[in-house]
Amino acid sequence: MDKKKPTPKKAAKKPAKKVSAPKPKKETRKQKIDRETAEKKEAVLKIYEKKLANVSQTCMAANIGRRTFYYWRESDPDFDAVCKDIEDALIDFTESKLLEKINDSDLTAIIFYLKTKGKDRGYVERTENNVSMGPFIDAMKDIPDPPKD
Repeated sequence: MDKKKPTPKKAAKKPAKKVSAPKPKKETRKQKIDRETAEKKEAVLKIYEKKLANVSQTCMAANIGRRTFYYWRESDPDFDAVCKDIEDALIDFTESKLLEKINDSDLTAIIFYLKTKGKDRGYVERTENNVSMGPFIDAMKDIPDPPKD
């Protein structure tokens, strides 16, 4: 005969305790200003990149003053570092365009490059002034001193 094994009694399910999420702390006025300033700085950096690192156009588009922009650069090293990265990227881009012109045998681009990068090899316009102070000093010696009162 088959005897059925007794099935264990299922434990009665207890209703799960509702754990309420902790209430978010109310943001202080300073925290709100700091958060809004950080958001504004992020937006300004995006505009600065789009405006090709032109401060005036960036400030107009972002609706901030130039003083604010420069204050952020002076007081926030991270903001300043990103600005420098944007500026360096623009210089890299511009140099690549110059090199394209040089590859196309553009004489003006070639001359410009040599005047700026080839200075140590003599590709620089210099004006040499040969000034001799001898005659001037001799003339000054002949002028009598003013009378003493």
